[in-house]
Amino acid sequence: AGSFSQTSTGWITNKDHPPVTVQLKLSGKFDAESKQLDAILNVNLEGDWKTYWRSPGESGVAPVFKWEDDSTNIADVIWSWPAPKRYPVLGIETLGYKHEIHFPIAISVNDPTKEAVLRGTITLPSCTSICVLTDYPVDLFFTANDLTVDNDIAFEYQQALGAVPVLITAEQVKQKQNNLTINELDSYWDQINQQVVVKIKNQVNWKNADIFIDLIGEEYETTFFSKPKISVSEKTLIASFDVSSWGGDVNLSQVKIHATVIDDNLAVELVSETSNNPIIFSGSESNIFTMFLFALLGGLILNVMPCVLPVLGMKLSSVLGAHGLEKSKIRRQFLASSAGIITSFWLLAGFLLLLKFSGQALGWGIQFQNPYFIAVMVIITAIFAANMLGVI
Repeated sequence: AGSFSQTSTGWITNKDHPPVTVQLKLSGKFDAESKQLDAILNVNLEGDWKTYWRSPGESGVAPVFKWEDDSTNIADVIWSWPAPKRYPVLGIETLGYKHEIHFPIAISVNDPTKEAVLRGTITLPSCTSICVLTDYPVDLFFTANDLTVDNDIAFEYQQALGAVPVLITAEQVKQKQNNLTINELDSYWDQINQQVVVKIKNQVNWKNADIFIDLIGEEYETTFFSKPKISVSEKTLIASFDVSSWGGDVNLSQVKIHATVIDDNLAVELVSETSNNPIIFSGSESNIFTMFLFALLGGLILNVMPCVLPVLGMKLSSVLGAHGLEKSKIRRQFLASSAGIITSFWLLAGFLLLLKFSGQALGWGIQFQNPYFIAVMVIITAIFAANMLGVI
């Protein structure tokens, strides 16, 4: 038995669930330095059946391979994941695969000169309008040093590996230690709004980008990310994700997140730690000159609004009434008026900051839902109207 190897499971079926079949096979390619052997897990799903990514979304279960209890001379089994697709189900976003999926597997052995037995169970979820968890037994035995390379399987493995996003850390991006086009990466955690915001700069323009966020670790199994809101300006992409959890609010500050980004001719998995520094969109069109133009346009529109237009008449009347006054007095009046406007807005800003620091939820205009505020505004408007009519 020591010289005999079984390097493929063949296609495994389960009579209780025939639409899905799986196969695990070794390529025979062994790296003596890392003691790793290349393998490939093929999954076929008929019709509309789908299975899930490592982070399946709010509905679904990730596939698992339990091999630890029954295997011998096996140090580790590393499962790599091709980029997923989105499959909404009843308004819930799920992430996974349909039809044919090829998962690259790296098998590490303790001693390549001795026989290794890889024995365990692949538990694969598959769903259409219903979901089924199916077990597939795996039983392979081989001696790593005695294997010969099967070129066809080795080619399949390389193709499968090409569908797996390239892993890049924030430090590699910062040090420009990657051969791809990503040159800037930031992530931010907004505790109040329970949002993760990711900013990525590319050396080329984004075209049809999509991005998936997941967290590695059992403590985050009940933390879910919404479909992102993506803003793109040529080479800059900003994506914001609403975060939810069955346990209520979460705190993802200084947590390592994995952002899998897919675009034309690009598939990368970017690893960064969330900071508390807000990300500001600063695309090429958002320069200071453009901001001033929009501010000027906004001011012009505001001044012809019904709530502001009468005030222009009042100011014009005061300007005409200043005829014959000393220039120094006119200047003092204009400076006093400007100082009053600026002071009023600073007082308003300070009041809003105090409310925010006290933990209040703010939204401009929400005060008009308060009957006491409306009553005060009615009184002020009545006094203002009386003054305009000459009563006061």
